[in-house]
Amino acid sequence: MSIIVTGCNRGIGEGIASVLINNGYQVTGLNRTRSALADIDEFVQSYDEINCDVSDPEQVKKAIAKVGNVEAVVANAGIRRFGNIEDLSLKDWQDSINTNLNGVFYLAREVLPIFKQFGGYFIVIGSHAEKYPFGQGSAYCASKLGGRAIVDCMIDEARWDNVRATYLSIGSVKNREHGGDESWKLKPEDLGKVVVNLLKLPKNVLIPYMDVRPAKPLRDDKDSIEKLQFV
Repeated sequence: MSIIVTGCNRGIGEGIASVLINNGYQVTGLNRTRSALADIDEFVQSYDEINCDVSDPEQVKKAIAKVGNVEAVVANAGIRRFGNIEDLSLKDWQDSINTNLNGVFYLAREVLPIFKQFGGYFIVIGSHAEKYPFGQGSAYCASKLGGRAIVDCMIDEARWDNVRATYLSIGSVKNREHGGDESWKLKPEDLGKVVVNLLKLPKNVLIPYMDVRPAKPLRDDKDSIEKLQFV
């Protein structure tokens, strides 16, 4: 049985996949571009990779058929396209929805029959943007909120068939260089440890939604009342 991690060629996905492998799991990466994980000698026996664009339903269908029995899916692949609603290009909107939302749906659609036969866990790597929308984020925020809806619907439809699902609402992660002090942010490997702990939960425990954020973010000079007044 294998755990599928999408978009593990870099950033959060790479961190999650590496932690899973180091904890004894067999991982299959579905990536548009090759992951450095495929070139790490000690990972050769535990990591496989399939070239797959999750925004293409046919590619997803073929990839899942190639993997066969799937124990869990970590739907991580995502893109970020920002711009005011009236300025955002249709391509940026469509690319965001196709990867961040449709990709999650295509994965769910293909693995659910397998999960219903053997049991399985579907984990969506989401974002705080799902509950804290922001200006210029319509495509990203909408797609992340949609991912949460898919998790909730999957639970309602399939929990009696030994299928579990969790939406991870992720706060600030240091997955690329932005300059300045980012030591306080979550690391991709931190999220990998969260995923491992979810997978190790007793089978009768279901966590539909988990808020994951840095323990010690940068201090805000506003007190609680001022924060409320500036919302």
